[in-house]
Amino acid sequence: MEAEKRTIMKPLYDVNVTSRDNLVQQAQRVDFWLFDTASKEWFTPEEFVLRYSIDLFERGWYKNIKVLNPKDGLNAADIQIQKIMEKRAVLQEKIIDYYRSKQAKLK
Repeated sequence: MEAEKRTIMKPLYDVNVTSRDNLVQQAQRVDFWLFDTASKEWFTPEEFVLRYSIDLFERGWYKNIKVLNPKDGLNAADIQIQKIMEKRAVLQEKIIDYYRSKQAKLK
């Protein structure tokens, strides 16, 4: 649980992003990637340039894009997986207990 508290992804970019290329340059400068908070997709700077046109930035679309350390993304994914596995284990135990008690009543 202590690791959970330390794995908060914080974006790293200037608030005055003026273009797609400016955002990409900021990511490249610190060797980070771009994360689309709307689609939850990660992009290398190179992938981002190929996928998204400049005109999207003119419409303010860049507000969904964060410059993040991709390793933080892996850590966040591990935490989500752990939480899902814990919920699965609880459900599995509940199912087992239910059918055990049901069979015990039949005997």
